Amino acid sequence: REGYIWVGTYSGIYRYDGSRFEAMELDERIRNVMVFYVDSKGKLWIGTNDSGVACYDSATGDIYFYTMEDGLSANSIRSLCEDDAGNIYVGTAGYLSIIGTDGKVTTYHKWSNINYIRTLVNAGEGMIAGVTNSGELFFIRDGELLCEEYYPDGTGIYYAALAYGEDGALLAGTSSNFAEFLRFDGRKVQHGIRVETDNCSYSNMIRYDAGEQGYFICEENGMGFIGADKKFVNMTQDGFENSVSDMLVDYQGNLWFVSNKQGVIKFS
Repeated sequence: REGYIWVGTYSGIYRYDGSRFEAMELDERIRNVMVFYVDSKGKLWIGTNDSGVACYDSATGDIYFYTMEDGLSANSIRSLCEDDAGNIYVGTAGYLSIIGTDGKVTTYHKWSNINYIRTLVNAGEGMIAGVTNSGELFFIRDGELLCEEYYPDGTGIYYAALAYGEDGALLAGTSSNFAEFLRFDGRKVQHGIRVETDNCSYSNMIRYDAGEQGYFICEENGMGFIGADKKFVNMTQDGFENSVSDMLVDYQGNLWFVSNKQGVIKFS
């Protein structure tokens, strides 16, 4: 909320202040950073590859860690999101864990297929949706697993990423060169329009932006944008087309994409 850009790397955290990147030594346990999430209170949640998840309060400088000792399924974190009640959902390399508003951790070992969660999103109406590393799409509400579904056509294609738009639609990225609009009615998944993504394939992350009224899609070999017209605009750049893993839109409307191999690129 202060306007900084935070970047997680395999050698810790860097913060951009508008002119330069600065290494941030918040805690010696934060080295391999996999995912960030800012909650409704403005606190920064930091998912690491080996030290669990840390909650950082920039207003006070306080930082709290949650690890397997506190009940997490694993210390390797892959995804984070918040439900409407303020609970933090943690996708680990093991099972799904939830950090309650009281700080207590609950892990759902009973959902044996819901493990190694690549993406978690608040899908509205009290639901959390996610995608596992094996390509399973699932929906959870009030501690109940509502639906599990793999990609239905039997071709070996699988779900790889997910984002929720303000119109109630979900955009699911796949392991192939297309994404698909979905809706969930509380019982089953309804499949909608398929959008081809040119030669860009295997979605690593999708971000919905209300200002742009569309979805930015980060692929293993490029990136692009799907707007209200349901058409794909290819934004791939020479020299920045490998392992694009996340993006954000800053307060000035600039677009920031990050790659696991090629650093950061900014579109003004």
